[in-house]
Amino acid sequence: MQDDPELGLVQARWSFVNKDENLLTRLQNINLCFHFEVEQQVNGVFLNFFGFNGTAGVWRIKALEESGGWLERTTVEDMDIAVRAHLHGWKFIFLNDVKVNLELYPDPDTDIFITWSTENWLVNHCCESLEKQNFCLPSNEGFSISRNWSGIQSKIQL
Repeated sequence: MQDDPELGLVQARWSFVNKDENLLTRLQNINLCFHFEVEQQVNGVFLNFFGFNGTAGVWRIKALEESGGWLERTTVEDMDIAVRAHLHGWKFIFLNDVKVNLELYPDPDTDIFITWSTENWLVNHCCESLEKQNFCLPSNEGFSISRNWSGIQSKIQL
């Protein structure tokens, strides 16, 4: 980072120490490996943009400050700050060959949490994108987006 003053974020990929523990961890590993090996890497190379993952990344403090800092009003603050930093012209680098070890949820009882988390991230990313574009869906045409800014409940209905 010290050699490039325009570099705002360096993101490494996740690697999972318990990826072969059971069927649930194997499925999570497949899903997340696709996310890093395809989505993050391709977006980083061709678009110079990818979402910060909240873990395994290093931010330049100036990039955070100039982009407005962390906002508590969103439950996807990692994606929110990445979008704002990108719009402010900061460069990102994704290092696919640098792996940070993490642990997956091995207990099937956590499936409820995983489902809720995935839905929460998806809905909130959609809401963030719509908000950034100053886009409103007309309520009289059967579209509705609701969002509890405390992050407890998020919902999109079409």
